[in-house]
Amino acid sequence: MKIDMTMTLADIISSVLSCGALIVALYIGVIQNRINRRMLSIQDDIDIYLRTKYLMDKDDPSKMIATQIEIRNISATPLSLERYVFNGVERVISPYRLPPAAQFPDAYYYINLPSVNQMDYASFTLYFEDTTQRKWKVPGRAEFKSGTWELSWEKPQKI
Repeated sequence: MKIDMTMTLADIISSVLSCGALIVALYIGVIQNRINRRMLSIQDDIDIYLRTKYLMDKDDPSKMIATQIEIRNISATPLSLERYVFNGVERVISPYRLPPAAQFPDAYYYINLPSVNQMDYASFTLYFEDTTQRKWKVPGRAEFKSGTWELSWEKPQKI
């Protein structure tokens, strides 16, 4: 009995194409894993938005009564504001839930700013906890310039 072990040109071409397809599939898988990890890290971070809110007198709309910092959660992860340090004084609050603004656009927390007669600068640090019990802090400052309070804050940092 004689077995013919010769390969035809078609067998060689199909083997090379199969190996090439395997290499390309592995490369696509590696790239897809990088994209997935990046997307997860984007969704995993938190972000907040701060702005000033001026409370005006109902009887005299030109008279400002107080100014507040309005804190809003613009990330996809629900947050809890646990405490904040305002001008060196720590204020512990019962955890205030800040759901994502995309789902609850009216969910805010307010911190009163000092009157302009008292000071024209304030520093603060906000302490949050997300739904996976990770702790975050957001340092910032408020300065009274040209008749308005200007807020600046850093990117949230894991503690």
